[in-house]
Amino acid sequence: MYPFRCIRSQPPRRRPRDAAQRYLRAEDEGWQVREARNGTEAVEAVAHFEPTVMLLDYRLPGLDGGGVLRRLGALEEAPRVVLMTASAQVRRLAMQHGLRFFVSKPFRGHELLDAVENAREEP
Repeated sequence: MYPFRCIRSQPPRRRPRDAAQRYLRAEDEGWQVREARNGTEAVEAVAHFEPTVMLLDYRLPGLDGGGVLRRLGALEEAPRVVLMTASAQVRRLAMQHGLRFFVSKPFRGHELLDAVENAREEP
């Protein structure tokens, strides 16, 4: 059993491996990572995988990040969410609804890892 579980919810890209995937494929760090290609998959993955943290891109096909956050809010045990966005408006709106962990796009590897670790360590 891994001490830390994370779901990475980000739409598929044409590039073979994007930055978030490279940095979060750290099984040797004791992380267990699952990926979701859209918002619906992300919500389903939370129910089955029970992650500690979810790395969520706001712009997802189908159910967007806002829809994912609304559905997570209805859960008794929701993961801590790190929102990835390039939009200051989306960030402000998310903060008004209590979200505290963000990564501004484009990001560097250490920024992503710091945000995930901060969310992970939150009591």
